[in-house]
Amino acid sequence: MKKLSDRFTTTGLTRLYLSFVGLVVAAIIVILLLYFGAYDSGVLVVALMVVCLVPLIAHPVFSVTNSVIRLFVRSLPLSAIDADNVAAENTTLVVIPDLILDSQKIDALADRIRDHFLANDDPNVFFGVLTDWGDAPTEHLPTDDEQLSQIQHRISELNETYGSANRRPFFLLHRGRRWNAYDSVWMGYERKRGKLEDLNDFILRGNASHFPVVEGDICALRRAKYVITLDNDTRLPPGAALQLISILAHPANEPRMDGTSVVSGHGILQPRMMASIPTGAASWFERFWVRQRGTDPKKLHFDIFQDFFGEGCFTGVGIYEVAAFDMSLRGMIPENHLLSHDVVEGCFARAGWAGNVILYETVPPTYHAASRRHHRWMRGDWQNGTWLFPSVPSATGRRKNTFSLLSRWKILKCILASLFPASIALLQFLCVMTDRTYRSAIVSLASVLIPIVVVVIVKKVQGAQTSFRTYKDCAVYAFITVAFAPFEGARNVDAACRAIYRIAGSKRRGLEWVPSSEYDADDLGVMGYVRYMWISPAAALLLAVWVHIWSASWNPLIVAVICAWAVAPFVAWQMSQRYEEVTIEQVASDSNHEAIN
Repeated sequence: MKKLSDRFTTTGLTRLYLSFVGLVVAAIIVILLLYFGAYDSGVLVVALMVVCLVPLIAHPVFSVTNSVIRLFVRSLPLSAIDADNVAAENTTLVVIPDLILDSQKIDALADRIRDHFLANDDPNVFFGVLTDWGDAPTEHLPTDDEQLSQIQHRISELNETYGSANRRPFFLLHRGRRWNAYDSVWMGYERKRGKLEDLNDFILRGNASHFPVVEGDICALRRAKYVITLDNDTRLPPGAALQLISILAHPANEPRMDGTSVVSGHGILQPRMMASIPTGAASWFERFWVRQRGTDPKKLHFDIFQDFFGEGCFTGVGIYEVAAFDMSLRGMIPENHLLSHDVVEGCFARAGWAGNVILYETVPPTYHAASRRHHRWMRGDWQNGTWLFPSVPSATGRRKNTFSLLSRWKILKCILASLFPASIALLQFLCVMTDRTYRSAIVSLASVLIPIVVVVIVKKVQGAQTSFRTYKDCAVYAFITVAFAPFEGARNVDAACRAIYRIAGSKRRGLEWVPSSEYDADDLGVMGYVRYMWISPAAALLLAVWVHIWSASWNPLIVAVICAWAVAPFVAWQMSQRYEEVTIEQVASDSNHEAIN
């Protein structure tokens, strides 16, 4: 059975897909405007409702469409060569780009790269770290030399323990700080993107000037054809490196270039990312995050992109072919412009989706930690919005945007998703003006629940096992989404405004980034969450006053929404408490739930 992307052009399929979904969204919005009685409330209210309903309705419509497509379009894994080990011509580097911040993190980084080696040892695979120091007001800090000496010692120690006279499998490439005139700070040039760009420059052109400090046999690194880039919390299971290399090395997947564009095959492969099951004393939030990922509609689009359109979506962890990646991206992205560059890189290098290769990532321990991460991701998503326009910035000035309709949809999809919580909150206020408060609550809950229920039904049809807890988690997820809507909506709008202002206005702090390790261990306490999420109870109070002024009567649904908003900080605090020792049985149960994805 051929993929649809083999029978039709990608552009034709994208137009068909977006046209169909766009018509459905428009039709539902017209019906809802009648349902809310908006046409009797004036042009301004109608306009505001349309703006509000577009992201609110687009999310469930796209999710349901993707779920239905998944029923009728068979998922075919990408072809792979049959190999028991990595050939010399496919030499690969497994790298973790990271910051050197303190002694504890250095040890954790060295232990992580050692674990990757032990799970994926091969004579033609090398394991290393690409490091920068943290941002600083001066080029050097008193602690720099001690930290650098420690990481060098750990890499040398690993080579002594696991290497041989003919092979030193571990390496360190460290960059110094460079002056960033935009932000008046000393920092690693272009952060992670800069480290990978400098690594590619070294592999292809032998330019080692970017890395004044090295450890290991770096001459062997110049043979590398592929690079597997991982985050510091990623786990590379046994054999996963060979799986990724075998897929990208297959003739059907090798990138083919037309000038600087990848026109067929893939320059990057994105594996399936699953959450590591928390062990020890875990918060309810951690365990719920793991279970919910198995029924999260937003995760389905990765399969759909590959199976329906023949392309994937890169999210920052995966394998790339060095020459194709460098050729397609060199000079295409201006300095200090992109924080979350992964999606854009995937569009340039034509990312593929290797859903049959599973890697694991750490779950945020608290809601506060997850929220801080999401704010950073939202800023990045809105910065990527630059590539929606006919002309785009590059390292040498403005140039014509060559992104396909599908690539632009990948970017727009993330922007629309960021507006979903704000749409839920705004809809409650608008419907008070039409005296249809109960209907706004029904539509909001339906927009959250329908995609999840459809995902569960599709999985059930496909033979996946579900339990009472699956449906309970769906209900809890719907409650959390509605209860946290004012806070998350305000947070995402704040991220959008910051991104737009920094890119279009100030040209500063475009690369602002706080390592997740700095807030993962934060214990805000109940009052800390009240201060952090103050917008939720404030919105509850404002909505109550709004209902009293505009509405002729109260109804139980709007009262429930007001109460949910009021208690949101307390719910976030409670779900973030580490009060439960996770047992082996619970780990197995969560693993089974996650596996249905």
